[in-house]
Amino acid sequence: MSFLRPILIIGLTILISALCVGQTTPIEGLYQSKGWDPSFSYEFFKDGSFKYTRYGHLGITTRGKGKYQIENDSIYFEYEKLARNPKLISTYNFNSDTTQSDDLMIVKLGVYQFQDSLPIQSAWVGIQHDNQIPNPYFLTDKNGELSFLYSKTKFEDSLIVRSLGRDRLVIPLDTFKTIGLEIKAYLKWQKESTIQPHSEKYPLQVISDTSIRIKKYPYSPVLFKRKK
Repeated sequence: MSFLRPILIIGLTILISALCVGQTTPIEGLYQSKGWDPSFSYEFFKDGSFKYTRYGHLGITTRGKGKYQIENDSIYFEYEKLARNPKLISTYNFNSDTTQSDDLMIVKLGVYQFQDSLPIQSAWVGIQHDNQIPNPYFLTDKNGELSFLYSKTKFEDSLIVRSLGRDRLVIPLDTFKTIGLEIKAYLKWQKESTIQPHSEKYPLQVISDTSIRIKKYPYSPVLFKRKK
C-alpha cells in the first residue's frame, strides 16, 4: 500500500491549492510609495476599507476612499463618493429677474478671485450638456466678465468655470427658469481634489509584512513601505 502514499499526497496538495484559489489576504496599515514624485499612500483597514492620498507638485492633494479586496495576485479598489472640504470649494452668488422663460436666458457672468475679489481675466467658461465635456470654452475679458445667450435644453446643463491653479466651479443652469441671470463666481486656489466613484485593478506583490508592490503603471510597479 506504500505506493498509494505519493498519490494521496499529490491529491491532497491539489485539493488544498483548489481551496486556496480566490482566497483573500488582508493588508493593514499605512503604506507610502518610495522613489516616486509625486508620492502616493494607501491606508488599509481591518474592515476591508482603504484611504488613498496623492501629494502633487503644486500643493494639490488628491484624496479617495472605498473598499479593497485582494484576489490571487491582484488588488481591487472600489472607490466611493467622498465629500470635499467645504472651505476649499469655489463659490458663487446670483441675481435673476422675475420674467419666466422656457427657451432662452441671457447670462451675465463675472469671475473673481475669492481672496480679494479681483477679476480673473481669461477664465475658461463652458456649457456642460448632460455631463459631457464642454465644447467650446469661452474666455472672460480683462474685467473678468462674459455675457452670452443660453438656449435652454431638456438636458441637465451646467455652467463650468475654470482658471489655471484654481478650483473648478460647476453651476447648474437647468434650475433657473428666468430670462435674465447675473452670476458672480469666486474661485479659490485649488488645494485638493477627490476621486470619483469607479473601480481599479492592479497586479500586487506582497514582499513582506512591511513592503508591497502595486503595478499602477505598465512600465514599472510602485514600491510601498509600511509606515505604521
